[in-house]
Amino acid sequence: MSEKNWIKIEMLYRDAGNWKTWEDHYYANKTGITVEQLEKALKGVGGGEGGPIVVQYYGMKSIAPFGPGEDSYGGTGDDHWFCEVTGFEAVDLDTVIKECRPHAEMNPDGPLFNIDIEVIYNKMLNDPEAYDINRIYKEGAKYCNE
Repeated sequence: MSEKNWIKIEMLYRDAGNWKTWEDHYYANKTGITVEQLEKALKGVGGGEGGPIVVQYYGMKSIAPFGPGEDSYGGTGDDHWFCEVTGFEAVDLDTVIKECRPHAEMNPDGPLFNIDIEVIYNKMLNDPEAYDINRIYKEGAKYCNE
């Protein structure tokens, strides 16, 4: 069995009409960060059970149709740029190859990213600006929906 030195991030985007888009992303894990460490860091920035986050502030690719600062009111008027990280999984290279191959033809950008999970983890732990921006956007969205 090969070493599980990749992390799969399971992501969900739910638009204002409750249409859902799921996508898995794969990041190298050269330093051996555990799923438990990632889950704890995610909760610390308000994600996981705490709700959706602006994932691009933490170095993750977003599956939202637009990003912060872009016009989000062309569709239903309530769409947003938050994504839910629904899970982390440690996987081996064989799994990455097997799961990414079908996506390669459909999505040239692909679900495989040339960034180590440590970059994302450290940003969740140590980047107060990303945390504050994420919190501000969440509070603003909550305020706008009241």
